[in-house]
Amino acid sequence: MRAEHAEREAARLHELNIAITEPLTFEEYGQIGRSADGQG
Repeated sequence: MRAEHAEREAARLHELNIAITEPLTFEEYGQIGRSADGQG
């Protein structure tokens, strides 16, 4: 279970990194924020 959590965390950080390095629309940024909140 720990490995699974680490994978989820890595995916979340990867999404955030993309959000920082690539310009997004406000809507796209909001979708990333909601998905991060949904994971806890």
